[in-house]
Amino acid sequence: MFQFIFSVSIILIFFSKTTLGGDNCLVTDYDQIETALQTCKNIVIDSIIVPAKRELTLNIRDGTNLTFRGNISFEKEFWKGPLVRISGSNFYMRGEEGSVFDGNGPLYWDGLGTWGKTNKPKFMKINVHNATMENINLRNCPVACVVIKGSDNLTIRNWVLDLLDGDEGVAPPNKFGHNTDGFTIGSETNNLLIEDTTVYNQDDCVSITNGENITIRNIFCHGSHGLSINGEGKIVKNVLITDSVITNAQNGIHVKTHLGSPPGLIQNVTYKDIKILDSKSYGVRIHQNYKNLSPGHSMDDPPENSVKIYDLNFINIFGNVQNGAIPVYILCADEGCFDWTWEGVRLYGARSNNCTGYTPEGFSC
Repeated sequence: MFQFIFSVSIILIFFSKTTLGGDNCLVTDYDQIETALQTCKNIVIDSIIVPAKRELTLNIRDGTNLTFRGNISFEKEFWKGPLVRISGSNFYMRGEEGSVFDGNGPLYWDGLGTWGKTNKPKFMKINVHNATMENINLRNCPVACVVIKGSDNLTIRNWVLDLLDGDEGVAPPNKFGHNTDGFTIGSETNNLLIEDTTVYNQDDCVSITNGENITIRNIFCHGSHGLSINGEGKIVKNVLITDSVITNAQNGIHVKTHLGSPPGLIQNVTYKDIKILDSKSYGVRIHQNYKNLSPGHSMDDPPENSVKIYDLNFINIFGNVQNGAIPVYILCADEGCFDWTWEGVRLYGARSNNCTGYTPEGFSC
């Protein structure tokens, strides 16, 4: 419930007895949200349930302070989502301690993700400008957790994406998470900072597909497919990924360009001070023959150079891979990779590094 107070009179919008002053609203029911967003600048959304096949649509006005409290949950429905859609400019959003968005992933997971027979909703889509979002906790995304599209000057700080329940060996057989990407960044997203954040999931921890001037700092990834650059025929430029830890991932660092992609560019991407522990398949995997395939299929096609990779810089990348994994794997097409500089890349495992088509300056395969 919420109410707000004009300078002249007190107007009870819903049946709330909560006393709030000025431009403040307390929301405890899904149907109150739109009015609150249009009316108030200081909004608390407290423990709501979003009806099945409905979005939590947050079109946030300039100058708004939006706070989440308690459990934000979503009734089950097999559809594409998203469960949450956030837009707007010049606002601040935060979660109170103990608050959580719960996607009820175990009700959807089948080990197949988007390859399964039923639709599963993406969790959250963000398209904002000049905003800060802090202290947000997401739990058990059905598939992709956070998709950031067309955003500019956005800071995401101190988020937790917790999908440990979806790990194989934790979830029941054939009921684990798949395609549960943490942060997917694209559609010309520029001037983005993600920092001080933790991701437990079963696909890319972070995947950058299109954008410029992006910094990923102090992120902890567990069980993922790594910190990824995903070349799909667009531009990824001026990216810094630094001071981060990746544990028990399929790939620690993953730079991939897609077969059959239109022309694109990856340029001036720096990975710095990255610890990689116990990667299952690759410590570093860079390849120009990626295909988005269902589980169990291999990628053995020859590489292509439609998306060129320039100025890929690695500084102080260290750690280990599990037995059977390759510490560093590079597969570049002819005229596909240029001007990489690597310093202090120290990844250890039983197998040898494998470089085909290109060897970075400062590194020996």
